[in-house]
Amino acid sequence: METKTFYYNMNIKPVAVAVFKTITLLKRNYGINYITRIVKGDNRFEWKEEIHTQLETFGVLRNFPDYKIKNIINWLMMNHYLCTTNLEYGTLGLSEKAHQTMETEDALWVSNWELSMHTERRITLDSLKALRKSLSVSEKKPVFQVFTDYTLQMLLNTMPETMTDLKSIQGMNEGLCDKYGHLILRTITNAKKQAEMEIREKRIEKVKGVDYQSVKELINEEKKIERVIEKTGFSKDRILKIMKDLHETGEMDVKPFIEKNIKPKDLHKATEFFRQTNNPKLKTAYETLGLDYETLRMCRLYISDVKSDIVAIA
Repeated sequence: METKTFYYNMNIKPVAVAVFKTITLLKRNYGINYITRIVKGDNRFEWKEEIHTQLETFGVLRNFPDYKIKNIINWLMMNHYLCTTNLEYGTLGLSEKAHQTMETEDALWVSNWELSMHTERRITLDSLKALRKSLSVSEKKPVFQVFTDYTLQMLLNTMPETMTDLKSIQGMNEGLCDKYGHLILRTITNAKKQAEMEIREKRIEKVKGVDYQSVKELINEEKKIERVIEKTGFSKDRILKIMKDLHETGEMDVKPFIEKNIKPKDLHKATEFFRQTNNPKLKTAYETLGLDYETLRMCRLYISDVKSDIVAIA
């Protein structure tokens, strides 16, 4: 089974339907790992029931990486296509939304970024797994008795910062919070800091590359972005991304170049919007101001702060 990708989006409908059908065919509810094993046709471990290997969805996604299937299932949970039937074990059932999706032929497009294991999520996942393993060894009990994979997933989805946040998470009961809460919160905080450092180091290394340095030179030489595009052969989108990295890593100040490419009135209007709004998304700015997306991206960059933006770009 294959899914189609369009630019930065992926049609996850085939994977979603395979998951939905599997849950429908099972007589009991199971969690993410077991459902993934079925659609992957993964025979490495013993099955709960041998009949599960005879399901029509068995192995239908055998060419898909495990992590991608699990990320899609997680997205389906977060967007209420799947519901949790048991908070302790994270077993899954179908919502009405899932049933409606199976009845239509419409695609289900999701941005690749939403499905990716970006830096902060990857480091937090590894850190929480290491914590869980350490606790299981010291307390001489299986890792799932420390906290389950479902609870781990919910921690990743919410990234709690306080004990109040932690207690509101499905799968985190009072006992777990009292026993491991402070360790979990400290682990997540440290993982975020580590991710910020790793992302910044990678960006600093990236801007020293040939493409970035050639664009930097041209930005210093030329007055218009069209000339930079013409000389490099890069798309405008790529030039803007390079400008963002150059600016936010401190490699160069692109504000003078932005001032040469945007009308003062538009620059003032857009930068004031981004400074004052609590929702500085380009779509919101576009609908409010009517300026094109390229102009808005440069205006948002004009007032950008490296510390607030750096993790979002990972």
